[in-house]
Amino acid sequence: MDRRVYEAVKKSEERSRRYKLNRQRQIRRRLLGLATALCLAVIIATGTHTLISSAHTADAEQSYKYYTSISVAYGDTLTSIAGEYMDEHYTLEEYISEVRQINHLSEDASIDAGSYLVVPYYSSEWK
Repeated sequence: MDRRVYEAVKKSEERSRRYKLNRQRQIRRRLLGLATALCLAVIIATGTHTLISSAHTADAEQSYKYYTSISVAYGDTLTSIAGEYMDEHYTLEEYISEVRQINHLSEDASIDAGSYLVVPYYSSEWK
């Protein structure tokens, strides 16, 4: 009887030990699978974000700021010059203010036909 009890206890302990080992392996596999899935999700999200942002960058055309000297014609005003040379980088007031600053013109100064002004403009072409 002692031998059978001993073997039964031994088998029970062995089963318990194997169950515990199997459970630990199962938990490790699940954690490893979860970590792998998380890493893949981060990689996919980063890759998608990179592709989208580079697509937006490729779509947006690069523009460069330049300056040119123009001759003021009879009847020209800063507003008419702004209408010809400014683009979406400025509001009308900002553009006229910059032209005044570049050419050292006060708020009440007038421009005369035949004089020259330096005006800014943007171009997509690198010069």
